[in-house]
Amino acid sequence: MFAAAVTTKSKSLAAKEFAAAAEGVQFETPSGSMTMTHRHTAKNIFLARCEGTKFTVIDKFAAVPTQQSCT
Repeated sequence: MFAAAVTTKSKSLAAKEFAAAAEGVQFETPSGSMTMTHRHTAKNIFLARCEGTKFTVIDKFAAVPTQQSCT
């Protein structure tokens, strides 16, 4: 999803153009929208309870920056 978004923005697969286009690119993921900032993304994290094959979301931590922990 990320590579497709950057390729669309850069209109190139060349490494230099691809890297330059990555900054600020937004793309959709199964856990929500993400934006690339300084080669990192903030991620949505879900805390869920599993009962067999059923997951119940207990809490959501929105846009947790890279190298940060949920509190």
